[in-house]
Amino acid sequence: FNLVDLGNNRVAFRANNGQYVCAEGGGGRELVANRDVIGEWEVFELVDLGDKQVALRAANGQYVTAKGGKLIADRNSIGKWENFSLVKIDKK
Repeated sequence: FNLVDLGNNRVAFRANNGQYVCAEGGGGRELVANRDVIGEWEVFELVDLGDKQVALRAANGQYVTAKGGKLIADRNSIGKWENFSLVKIDKK
Protein backbone atom coordinates (compact mmCIF):
# COMPACT_ATOMS: atom_id res chain seq x y z
CA PHE A 1 0.00 0.00 0.00
CA ASN A 2 0.96 3.61 -0.43
CA LEU A 3 0.11 5.75 2.57
CA VAL A 4 -1.63 9.03 1.75
CA ASP A 5 -1.11 11.59 4.53
CA LEU A 6 -4.29 13.64 4.94
CA GLY A 7 -2.99 15.64 7.93
CA ASN A 8 -4.02 15.59 11.60
CA ASN A 9 -3.01 11.90 11.97
CA ARG A 10 -5.50 10.94 9.25
CA VAL A 11 -4.39 8.66 6.43
CA ALA A 12 -5.69 6.69 3.48
CA PHE A 13 -4.10 3.69 1.79
CA ARG A 14 -3.82 3.23 -1.96
CA ALA A 15 -3.37 -0.37 -3.10
CA ASN A 16 -1.38 -1.60 -6.10
CA ASN A 17 -4.64 -1.77 -8.08
CA GLY A 18 -4.79 2.05 -7.83
CA GLN A 19 -7.84 2.00 -5.58
CA TYR A 20 -8.20 3.05 -1.96
CA VAL A 21 -8.70 0.76 1.02
CA CYS A 22 -12.21 1.05 2.43
CA ALA A 23 -13.76 0.10 5.76
CA GLU A 24 -17.19 -0.60 4.25
CA GLY A 25 -19.99 0.99 6.25
CA GLY A 26 -17.36 2.80 8.30
CA GLY A 27 -16.06 -0.53 9.65
CA GLY A 28 -17.15 -3.84 11.11
CA ARG A 29 -16.42 -5.81 7.95
CA GLU A 30 -13.34 -6.79 5.95
CA LEU A 31 -11.29 -3.95 4.55
CA VAL A 32 -11.22 -3.92 0.76
CA ALA A 33 -9.34 -1.88 -1.85
CA ASN A 34 -12.16 -0.99 -4.24
CA ARG A 35 -12.70 2.78 -4.09
CA ASP A 36 -11.67 5.31 -6.72
CA VAL A 37 -11.73 8.32 -4.38
CA ILE A 38 -11.12 9.02 -0.71
CA GLY A 39 -14.33 9.45 1.27
CA GLU A 40 -15.20 9.03 4.95
CA TRP A 41 -14.90 5.23 4.88
CA GLU A 42 -11.44 5.38 3.28
CA VAL A 43 -9.94 7.55 6.04
CA PHE A 44 -8.20 6.05 9.06
CA GLU A 45 -6.82 7.72 12.15
CA LEU A 46 -3.20 6.76 12.69
CA VAL A 47 -2.64 6.16 16.42
CA ASP A 48 1.04 6.27 17.43
CA LEU A 49 1.74 3.48 19.94
CA GLY A 50 5.47 4.23 20.19
CA ASP A 51 8.35 1.93 19.27
CA LYS A 52 7.46 2.30 15.56
CA GLN A 53 4.04 0.69 16.13
CA VAL A 54 0.67 2.16 15.12
CA ALA A 55 -3.01 1.32 15.34
CA LEU A 56 -5.63 2.31 12.78
CA ARG A 57 -9.04 3.64 13.82
CA ALA A 58 -11.79 3.50 11.19
CA ALA A 59 -14.71 5.89 10.72
CA ASN A 60 -16.85 3.76 13.07
CA GLY A 61 -14.38 4.50 15.89
CA GLN A 62 -13.22 0.90 16.03
CA TYR A 63 -9.69 -0.34 15.48
CA VAL A 64 -8.44 -2.41 12.59
CA THR A 65 -7.40 -5.92 13.60
CA ALA A 66 -5.63 -8.78 11.82
CA LYS A 67 -8.16 -11.61 12.07
CA GLY A 68 -8.07 -14.90 10.13
CA GLY A 69 -5.66 -13.49 7.56
CA LYS A 70 -7.90 -10.48 6.91
CA LEU A 71 -8.10 -6.90 8.14
CA ILE A 72 -11.33 -5.93 9.88
CA ALA A 73 -12.27 -2.73 11.76
CA ASP A 74 -14.25 -4.22 14.66
CA ARG A 75 -12.24 -3.83 17.88
CA ASN A 76 -13.08 -1.43 20.70
CA SER A 77 -9.58 -1.42 22.17
CA ILE A 78 -5.98 -1.89 21.07
CA GLY A 79 -4.38 -5.28 21.72
CA LYS A 80 -1.52 -7.12 20.04
CA TRP A 81 -3.63 -7.92 16.94
CA GLU A 82 -4.32 -4.20 16.45
CA ASN A 83 -0.61 -3.24 16.36
CA PHE A 84 0.95 -2.58 12.97
CA SER A 85 4.34 -1.44 11.70
CA LEU A 86 4.65 1.05 8.88
CA VAL A 87 7.62 0.17 6.70
CA LYS A 88 8.97 2.55 4.08
CA ILE A 89 9.96 0.74 0.91
CA ASP A 90 12.16 2.56 -1.57
CA LYS A 91 10.87 2.25 -5.11
CA LYS A 92 13.57 1.54 -7.65
